[in-house]
This record gives sequence, C-alpha cells and structure tokens, in this order.
Amino acid sequence: MKRFIFLPLLFTLMILSAGYSNYLRNETIRIHLPDRKGITSDDYDKFEYRIPMRDGVELFTSVYIPKDRSRKYPILMTRTPYSVGPYGKDKKASLHHSQLFINEKFIFVFQDVRGQFMSEGKFVNMRPELDNYTESKTQIDESTDAWDTVDWLIKNIPDNNGKVGIWGSSYPGFYSATAAIHAHPAIKAVSPQAPIADWFFDDFHHHGAFFLPYFGFLYFFGQPHTQPTTHKGKWFEYGTPDGYHFYLDKLGALSNVNSKFFHNNIDFWNKIVEHPNYDDFWQKRNLLPHLKNIKPAVLIVGGWYDAEDLYGTLNVYSTIEKNNPNTVNSIVMGPWQHGGWIHTLGDHLGNVMFSTDPDPSTYYQEHIEFPFFMHYLKDKKDPRLAEAIMYDPGLNKWVEFDQWPPANLEKTRLYLRGDGTLKYTSQSQGQAYREFISDPNKPVPFTEDIVHGMARKYMTDDQRFASRRPDVLTYQTDVLHQDVTLAGKSIANLYISISQTDADWVVKLIDVYPDDAKDNQFTSDHQHMAGYEQMVRSEVIRGRFRNSYEKPEPFVPMKVTQVRFPLQDVLHSFKKGHRIMIQVQNTWFPLVDRNPQKYIDNIFKAKDSDFVPSINRVWSKGKEASYIEVGILKQVKNYPHDCGPPMPMDEPGFPFIFELNPGESQLITRNYKGRTIERIIKLDSIQLFTEPNYWFRKPLLQQNYYKARVDLEISGKAVVLYHRPYQMPVTIDGLRIYIENIKQWDESAKYGKCGDMTKQVRIAVCMENEPWGPEYIVFPINDYRWRSAVYYNTWSSLVPFNLLYYHRGEDYGAIPDRLEVVSPVDGKITSSPLPDGDGRSNAISVESNDYFKCRLAHMNIETIRKEYTVGTEVKAGTVLAETGMTWNGQRNQKDDPHLHVGLTLKGIRVGTFPFLMEAYLRKYPDQVLAIAGGYRFAITGEPVELDATRSITRDNLPLKSFRWNLSNGETVQALKTTIIYNQPGLYSEELIVESNEGYQDRDFLYVRVFDLERGRNIASGWAYYYPVRGIKPGMEVLFWNRLDKTTSDVNINFGDNSLWYKISKETTHKYEKAGHYVITLKSTGPENEPVTLKMELIVEND
Repeated sequence: MKRFIFLPLLFTLMILSAGYSNYLRNETIRIHLPDRKGITSDDYDKFEYRIPMRDGVELFTSVYIPKDRSRKYPILMTRTPYSVGPYGKDKKASLHHSQLFINEKFIFVFQDVRGQFMSEGKFVNMRPELDNYTESKTQIDESTDAWDTVDWLIKNIPDNNGKVGIWGSSYPGFYSATAAIHAHPAIKAVSPQAPIADWFFDDFHHHGAFFLPYFGFLYFFGQPHTQPTTHKGKWFEYGTPDGYHFYLDKLGALSNVNSKFFHNNIDFWNKIVEHPNYDDFWQKRNLLPHLKNIKPAVLIVGGWYDAEDLYGTLNVYSTIEKNNPNTVNSIVMGPWQHGGWIHTLGDHLGNVMFSTDPDPSTYYQEHIEFPFFMHYLKDKKDPRLAEAIMYDPGLNKWVEFDQWPPANLEKTRLYLRGDGTLKYTSQSQGQAYREFISDPNKPVPFTEDIVHGMARKYMTDDQRFASRRPDVLTYQTDVLHQDVTLAGKSIANLYISISQTDADWVVKLIDVYPDDAKDNQFTSDHQHMAGYEQMVRSEVIRGRFRNSYEKPEPFVPMKVTQVRFPLQDVLHSFKKGHRIMIQVQNTWFPLVDRNPQKYIDNIFKAKDSDFVPSINRVWSKGKEASYIEVGILKQVKNYPHDCGPPMPMDEPGFPFIFELNPGESQLITRNYKGRTIERIIKLDSIQLFTEPNYWFRKPLLQQNYYKARVDLEISGKAVVLYHRPYQMPVTIDGLRIYIENIKQWDESAKYGKCGDMTKQVRIAVCMENEPWGPEYIVFPINDYRWRSAVYYNTWSSLVPFNLLYYHRGEDYGAIPDRLEVVSPVDGKITSSPLPDGDGRSNAISVESNDYFKCRLAHMNIETIRKEYTVGTEVKAGTVLAETGMTWNGQRNQKDDPHLHVGLTLKGIRVGTFPFLMEAYLRKYPDQVLAIAGGYRFAITGEPVELDATRSITRDNLPLKSFRWNLSNGETVQALKTTIIYNQPGLYSEELIVESNEGYQDRDFLYVRVFDLERGRNIASGWAYYYPVRGIKPGMEVLFWNRLDKTTSDVNINFGDNSLWYKISKETTHKYEKAGHYVITLKSTGPENEPVTLKMELIVEND
C-alpha cells in the first residue's frame, strides 16, 4: 500500500498546534508526502452554511460531499479556531486528508468555532464547560455547539448515513474532546489528537512556568475583531532570528511586554498577567473534570515529543478511562512532535532515527486511525485496538498494553548521589549535596539552535552542551548490562536549598549512547551519535507552586525543602551499553521565562532589576536524598517447555508454539509489520467433554473425548477457548490464539484408552491480522468446494473409530477420485511410493525449504505422477496426483475415498485446519463458510448443542444472521440452540448463515443417535458428487450413494423440484438454472430408524 501522510485540517496552514506551531518554532515545516497524488475538492461538491445554534448565533461551516451520490456517507467533522478558508463555494481548496479516507469517501465538515473568522458570537479561549448540562436556549459551551451542529448536519446534509466522527489536533483536539461530552447520539467516534486540557499545565504554562514561544502566538492569535472576518492576524516581527538575544536583551522582564510590544491590545495576555496563579480563571478552563458520561468510542493520539500538549493527551486519556470504565477508549503514543503523525513520516526527529519500514505515521494511519473510523462510521471490521498502543523509541517498535500505565511495573527510585552518579540505592555517607550558581541574566539555553520559537527537535536534542555548563548538574548510571525499559509515570522528588526566595526547577531524563554508536541518515553534519545524550523526558516547575498551585509561597533561604512534581509519562528502553542520565538546572531559556529568583507576588510584574543570582544545592544524603521515581517494566519468567525448537518471533505466518501446565505462564513477545505487543498467557484449567463410543454394543459405557475447554488468563483477563474440529484461531487482545491440541491426545489416544488428559495444553499464537501460515501455502486440491460432500471424520481432533485415535491432520472426504492434488509448498519430496516403494503406499511427503513438512495420503496410487520420486524438487501448486482411494495397490472408489493432509512445523505436528483454511480462502472466492460442526454422536433423550460460532467470513467481517432448519421441523434463528432426539437414527441439521454484505452459505451437522441398550446397530455412510466446483446449467453431475446398513430403498431428491429418485450406488442429474441446491438422501436403518443425509450443491452462472 502506498504511504500517505494526511493533514486533518482543511488547509496546509492549519496543520499545527494551538498557536500555529510553525510560528511557534519559526522553522520551515518539512511535509513528506511520498507517492501521494493530488486530491482536490474536484472530487467533492463544496457547500457553505451558517448553522444556527440554540441561542441564535450562526456558525460558518464548509461541507464537502462526494460527487458520487449513489450511496450514503458518514460525516467527519473538525471544529477549529484557525479558519476554514478560503471562503467561497467556487474557491476549492485541497482536502489534505489521508488518501485512505479520500478513496473510501466521507462527508468532510469544517467549522469556524464561535466568534472566530466567519462565525458569529464571542470567542472565548478554552471556553469553560457548563457545570450542569442543560437544554437552555441561553446557556452554551463548546459541547452544546457541537451537539447543535451535528443535529443540523444529519437533518439537512443529503446522502449522510446518520453517523458522525469528530477529530482534530491540538486546539481542534480540545474541541473534539468537548464534542464527546453529552454527545449527540449520532456521534459514534471521537479522536482528540494532542488535545489541550488545562492551560496551567500545557501550552502556555508547565506547572505554572510560562513558555516564551507563545509570546508570538498571542500577538498573532489574540488580535481582536468585532464581527465575522476572513482576515488573519499579523505575524509578530522579532527583528532577529536569535530568540535568546530577543527575549534577554530586547524584551527583558515580562513586565515590559505591553510597554514595548503589545500596548494592551492583546486581551488574553492581560488575562495571563492578571492570573499568575491557578485561580478560578484557569480552573474553569480545565476540561478534565467534565470528561464524564462519554458515549462515543474514543481514540486519543499524541506524541512522546509533543512540546505543546503532552500533558493534555495523557490526561484526557486517563481521565476518560477513570470516569467512563465502559467506554471504548484507546490511546496511541508515537515518536512524534506536536502533530507529527499528520505532517511528518515520524521516521526521525532531529538527529534521532526511528523505524522506517513502515514509518510510524504510515503505520498509525493505515492500521489504527483509518480502521477505527471505518468500523464505527461504516460498520467495517472491528480493528480491536489495544487499550494502549505505544511506540518505544529506544527499541524502535510498537508495543501494545491492555492498560496504561502497564500493570507489570516495578516502582524504582533512581537516586541522585553527591558524586554525580545515579544509583538504585541512596547514600548514607559521602558528599551530602552538589551546588551551583544560577544566574537568570545568563540562563541555560534549551537548545543550541538559533530560534525564537519552539524548536521541535529540542525534545530529542543532544544535551552535551548543557552537561558542560557549571549551572547544570549531571547524574548518570554505569553502563547498562541489559535493556531497561521505563514505562508509565515518572516523578522528580528533589531536596533542594537556595540562597534566594524563589527558583524554577528543571529535570531532564536522558539516554546516553555508547561511544561507538554509529551515525544515521538523519545525523546533522556537525553532529555525531557516539556519546549522544538524547533527551527522553523533561519538565519544569515554578518552585513557588511546590505545595499548591493556588497559593504560592517563597522558599526560606538555605532551608532544605522538598520539591516534587511529575515529569509526564514515558515509554523508553535504555539499551544494553547505554547509560541513564538525569540533569537538574534552574533556567531553560528562551523556552521558559526567567524566574527572578527573588520572590515577587506576581512574577509577570517583576522588573529587570529584580533578577538576581542564587546559590542552589541539590541534596543527596539520608532522609534528604533526591531521587527520580520511575516504573521499570518487569521481565516475566518464560517457563521452558519441551516443544521442539522455538518458532522464530520475527517471521510472519509462523505461529509461536509453547506448552503449559495448569498454573504456568508464558510471556509472548510478537512483532509484525513494525508493531510489537507483549502479553502474558497463563493456563488456569482444562476441561474435557465426552460423547458415547458407538463401536460398543451393550452397554454403551465407553466415552470418547470430542472437545476441550481451556481456561486462560491473558495479561490478567479471563479467556475461554476450545480445542475442537473446525476451530480457527481466536483474536483476543491483539493476538490470534489457537489451542493446538492437548498433548496427551497426541501421545496417548492411539487405538486405546486415554490416560490422564488434563495435564498439559499446547498453544499457538500469531498477531492480529497476521496470516496463519505464510501466504505462499497453496490449498492442496484443485476445483474443490468447502464441504461439498458428506463425511463423518473430523478435522484435527479425537476420532471414535474402532477404539480411539487422535486425528493428526485434515481429511477431505468423502471425495470423488477425479480432483487434482497439488503440493502446498515449494520443497523436496522426502517419501513416495515411487520408484522403490512397495507399490501399495499412497502417500507423498514434501518438505519445504524453511519449516514445513507436508504429508498427502490416501490418493489414488494409479494417478501419482511417475516423475515425482524421492528427492525431486517441486513448486507449490505442482500437480502430484488425483484424489481417490488405494486398496491393495489399486484404485478403490468404494472404500472411504478421501484425502488426508498433515502438516509438521519444525518437527511439531500442528493443527492443519487454520493453515489450510486460510490457503483455501486465498485460492477460492468464497465469502462466507458456514460451519455446523461436522458430526456428533448422541444418546436418545439427551440434549445436543448446535453451535454456529465457528462459521468463517473473509476478513472476519461480521455475520448478520444464523438460521437452523432442524430435522424436527423447527426453524430457529440463533447462533446456538439445542435439540433432543427421541429415536435412534442418522439426522442432518441444516445451518444457514448470512453476512452483513448479503453473502450466504449453508452447512450440515450430522448426528448419529443411539439407544443406550441397542448399541451401534444403526445405518451409517456418506454421499458425494462430481464435479464439486464450476458446475454450470445443463452440465451432468455424478452422484454416489455410500449409505450402509439401510434396510429400505435409498431415495434422493436433487433440490430442484424434480421428483424423488431411487438411487442404488450412483446416478446422474442435470440442473437447468444457476442456484444453491440442497440434495437429500433418505432411507431407514436396521432398527427402522430414520436415515437422512443432506449436502449442498452450487450451480454457477455461465
């Protein structure tokens, strides 16, 4: 698939954060759009509306509707304060959405929020949400505006399907989150991306410290207008590219802003100055307390290196999760800057390189965002997104968790020692503190680059320039001897003392590369990765807020004081050979405004003369030991099991196979297409189910096992799976899981009694969407159709026959002897009746060049190609022989004609059904495969469960209906039902399934019912026909009857309104029309019991 990068706003200008982040960082935006064809609104009709709100205010809205009006479309809406221009129906702008969305077709809606650009009303920054939701005509907030807009859209926009998705990044991410509060019932999915949550902790402030890059944004964004306008604000002219020089020398203290530059024209700047503390003004703008009663599915998206809204992303997720436990709520965190999943590939940030094949942005768009909206807005396949999909930049891979922070974390303290080391234990002796002079008139730069805005790459920048400064304290570990993964929350807990009365505290978590680290393709010319000190996480707190954000307080000079604050969540693996470093400093300029270090009640009113140096200490000893609290992802013990060589974890299609005893666990680490997940699978118990063994006459006491229930825990969540015929792998929590077999069934069930069968289970796993078996496997029968003939054997399960045996493969039978058998894989023939066999064997084994060995048995020996002797190389799809039955070296169509296919994977006999079923779906176009269960044995008077849960659809699309047409004349619409037989006999229970797309299929469950006293003396047998695929109207079809022990004539009905026909061994019939036909054979058995056999035949159009 081509790699497309999309912009979720209408115009290229609007790809950035709350504050036009290109302006924040004064850099040229690198937008990578590989292989992307130009998609313009020529594919859409553009409409402009003024949508009335409940208070009469009208909001300007642009709507793009696909020109193809042959179907209905869902609505995808973005609400923005940044303009939806250009305005005018004839001015068609490019739709910068993912090519995936463009091709699939949505109705795209963009709205200027209240009071912005062409919308009426008064604009309020981070408009407070109503405390009590009401339908009042006068009380409004952003949630009510979203509700009113959606209600108007679904009632007035033609060709919409009544479903709405909301998305937006940064400030539009805030509006997306508000739309989820008391959401309109049409809103099915919401994706707040890098959303603002609370401006005292992200964007403008970080723990009360003001971020200077928003100075220019306030000038641009805060210019007032009194009526709707298309005019955008003016950019601020710095007069120099050097932000360090501008803010230190040209501006000076923030008290100079109005007198030198803003001149009291920027209202929101005045509000910031008037509210230096976390008072009611800011608290009312805190979105988090209002994130309750969330009904739509939610997908939160953010970047680990988001310099603006990392706090908002993480806390919007955690708050929704806490307040709405039953809401679908997932979070995605990639190696991105602010909005990087939109306008970059995410393959690097600055000098640090991430994964490139696929790059993180493409992976996110194709495998997460697009499937999310397709499912909730177009009823497509459920992507079953993990709770937390996180990119580990240290390992350059995606990792999935079933909760965030992860459950298996070990809280650990990294102590800042007086000798500059970083240890897991505190010190009781040695140097008690380290000190430095912090001078706000010579502040520590936050980057070596010459910028006046938010240099995005600073969040991965090399910190060696800071390590060399005397006013930065550096602590580091020894070289790591194994990978250490930090995950979840990290908290700085400092004990400090200062000679003045106020100070900011900056803490940085850093990954130190080894001295032999190699440069990568993105390494700057003046830089090298050897010894690189990559910033992983960093945060600042204004020290006056250490105890309360509402009530600041000064420090007591030289008194040891605790300063504790969060550094934001992290997921980063520090690799073997690297070091972990912590840096502590007081200034971070011009990212953060300078603290005068002399306590001023309102720091925004400090004068240039108030800025003074301070002698500051960080304490390391005893009860005053400073530390960073982190979560280390615990390594779970892998229990060793004797299951042959382990399957490689990085080869798609080869399942990882392991064995467990009850109470044991296995850590699964699986990677597919750049995505990695870790799960812990624990076996709780095994329960076996039996049915009567029909080979004993009186009494019927011998029981045979026919399925097993396996109770597992997957990362702490209880899961029930089954080992039984026709079972495909089940997708749970990002894994495809298959109960291979109960090991004792394989070892003990060999024509005799089974021993203790509950000790051990064998399990195979792949990742969700990963093929079960490499896609080069070819289905081994040409011109075959699923269950085209009746057969009583099972697929990969216990078989009651004579005594008991374990069936180690797939039997395709009863099957006519005229179908071509082909090699499923490329490989070498390792066994054959030719040229030196006994002339009676009917099996060929092919061993592939990697892991597979395939055995094809019970073919017609007379048709085995003479050239395929032992040692011959064959290609997948090569015709080896034809189906049939060999008996005493000769073709024998009478005795049980079938084809047996068995697979061995690295010496382990594996359940063949999933491998061959996926190969079947690759080879044949069937959309739906009904699975009624094959066969059952039962006793009169006992209920038999009919179960359609194993039915299969291509691409796992949902099934709409299940209908059972029962032998007792009843019709039941249900996935499962039960039936009781009052008389022995052979019964056929018909299952019909239908998908949402209208595809239909049927299958039959054959039930042999015995009387406990009479034993096995009832009729049995099978029937089949040829050809089985490609039957056309007027073509002659040959039918075989192989019912045994019938005591009356066998009659056949061809299902096309023709008369019943008496059949001896075989007959022919022609169908005049295309269609699905049910063939029925009827007779009676030795005890006058009913015998009914049914099968389906499909006649295709010419």
